[in-house]
Amino acid sequence: MNRSQRVLLLIAGIAFAAYLAFRLNDIASVIDLRDYRTYYSATKAFIAGDNPYDLAVLSRHAGREVSYAFFYPKYSLVLFAPLTLFEYQTSAIVYILLKMLALLALVYVWVKFFLPDLFSSLLLCVFLVLGYNGTLVRDFVVGNVSVFEQLFLWLGIVSLFRGRLAWFYPLVIVSALFKPTTGIFLLLALAFRRDKQTALSVAVSVALLFLYHLESYLGQEQIFYDRMSNMLWERSRLNPSSFAVLGDGLRWLGMTWQESIRITPVLVAVYSAMLIFSTVVILRKEGKWKNPSVVLLVTVFLYVLLLPRFKDYSYILIIAPAPVVMRDFMRTNLARFLVVIFVCVNVFAYQPYYAAMLFFIVTLVGIRHVSQSYTMLRELLPNVSTVPSNNSTVLR
Repeated sequence: MNRSQRVLLLIAGIAFAAYLAFRLNDIASVIDLRDYRTYYSATKAFIAGDNPYDLAVLSRHAGREVSYAFFYPKYSLVLFAPLTLFEYQTSAIVYILLKMLALLALVYVWVKFFLPDLFSSLLLCVFLVLGYNGTLVRDFVVGNVSVFEQLFLWLGIVSLFRGRLAWFYPLVIVSALFKPTTGIFLLLALAFRRDKQTALSVAVSVALLFLYHLESYLGQEQIFYDRMSNMLWERSRLNPSSFAVLGDGLRWLGMTWQESIRITPVLVAVYSAMLIFSTVVILRKEGKWKNPSVVLLVTVFLYVLLLPRFKDYSYILIIAPAPVVMRDFMRTNLARFLVVIFVCVNVFAYQPYYAAMLFFIVTLVGIRHVSQSYTMLRELLPNVSTVPSNNSTVLR
């Protein structure tokens, strides 16, 4: 990391703090770390041998009403056990400090391995502060675990690029200890190696993760019904996902709430099948389905676009891939400038979702302009351009 990048990141940190201060009046009423309060209370219940999925039990251990239920695997609560040695307010401060350290580590990974040039670092700074309706701000406000998940996931991805599969599998598994969906990225190993040993390792890793989540939820079937109900009412800026977008689209066309609820799952299934099919066809047609970097970028954006529930703070996942796409797949600085405005100036509902769709389309259109040896891991490149050309992508 050179001096210019350090200055940029320092400015981004100051801007992030200033932005939080500017919005303090707006977010003060919700900056109670509601998700962390749930984790803290659920951990105390789990240690005491009580049911961590029972809201009444959580409220009793918290000494006040807890409004948000605990949905993650109960064994993940072991990770929070050291924090319960402190009173809630103290533990919340420690938790935020740990999140800040995780964020610093995550930004370091992004800059060192994927965004070492000045142009990309500048884009990253802007997206960290303002990107996707303040996704990073939202994560800190509610106290979710997204930053920790992303740190382990991207450490795993770096390990995969560097051929260290022995690190890749456990790191991705750790990222999926709370939400099983990030386990999908275990399949990326097959884009890098297609031998029997890799296939077996992926199968074992997926099986271990499946058994971990299955055992955690045995006897707690009500959790799945609760999650489904959450998916039905979480909409707009709170949950800019495919299910919410398509459901609201049906209601905009005149359907009643009950009718849209019945049809939306079918519509999501058709939409997902069409998106996956068209992606595979394009990758094969352009001969890029064996390029690890292209497969990773496409997978990341597909992941965002396909999950029926994708919260506002989850968009941290595409903070770093966005500058990569803008640097390597976009042709003009005017287009890049307009995309920055679209990502950072939130005007209408579901804008983060449409931004992800935009990056996905730009990636699929732009892959024809990169060579078969294209890599987004810039650590492997001897020379990196600091400013992309107006007429061509950085890498050919």
